[in-house]
Amino acid sequence: MRESYPLILEFEKWLQDAYLRVLPKSRMGKAIEYTYALLPRLSRYVNDGRIEIDDNRIENAISPFGVLSDSLLQVCRSRP
Repeated sequence: MRESYPLILEFEKWLQDAYLRVLPKSRMGKAIEYTYALLPRLSRYVNDGRIEIDDNRIENAISPFGVLSDSLLQVCRSRP
């Protein structure tokens, strides 16, 4: 986590600098605003050691659906 905090601060600074160089109503401007608004939630793990920076639980929960959809696509493509 010690390594993460400076990176988050650097990313926040980049967002602020980049926002000054784009039009606020452009897609990039809206994307930067959206990301900047999410930054406190994205960086919450830095202040709370109980939160892991790991998405394995989520990936494991959705992976059966991914495998199923891939299999279904193969079956549908092989049919005339």
